[in-house]
Amino acid sequence: EPEHLNWYRNGPRWTSRFRHVVGVAHTNYEAYTMVDSGGKVNFDVVAERVFTETVTRAHCDVVVQLSRTLRPLPHSRVCNVHGVRKAFLDVGAAGGPRAFSERPGDARCYFLGKAMWAKGYDQLLVFLGGEDQKGPSVVPDALDDHAARSAPLIDCYGGGPELADISNKSAVLGCGLRFRGPADHADASVFGAYDVFVNPSISEVLCTATAEALAMGKRVVIARHPSNEFFYD
Repeated sequence: EPEHLNWYRNGPRWTSRFRHVVGVAHTNYEAYTMVDSGGKVNFDVVAERVFTETVTRAHCDVVVQLSRTLRPLPHSRVCNVHGVRKAFLDVGAAGGPRAFSERPGDARCYFLGKAMWAKGYDQLLVFLGGEDQKGPSVVPDALDDHAARSAPLIDCYGGGPELADISNKSAVLGCGLRFRGPADHADASVFGAYDVFVNPSISEVLCTATAEALAMGKRVVIARHPSNEFFYD
């Protein structure tokens, strides 16, 4: 992480200690700063931009950005050098997750991610028919009006600091989100029953969970956004 690692760097430049330094930028810190600022470009957002550009220029010969989501950094190029654990590829090679008996009321769709509004939960509530009470929200093209009207059940996995707030809002709006807590994405006993991975997040640089779902042979529903361009093919 050429920006996060070097924010706290004290000492000589890495480029003076090593022959060639490559940084891989895979976290959208500006998006998280924008969430904290209510979507406004305030002093914190500008400071993050300037500081990040300064330290990456000082300490890296090349910065690899996993997608076009990020603002171009000094000496940067866009290339996906990300990957997934072999366990996910093995599941896909074997024909997909091992399904288990469906029970009445079971959801066929799921979302896995940290329980934070920045991970796209506000968009997810909009898709399921609830009103967005957190302010303006970008509704990705991947989900149309029919999908919103059908309001499928979606099981959500993961914990986080805003879980209670998200869960309460979902209950108030009567949306079809069910919160299951943290789970290992490679656990077929948990995820074998699901056909579709739904990921509305537009704050990622390149989402590992989406890559894992595709590697397992699942269908995915994602936003039309630069962070997802690698997955279109």
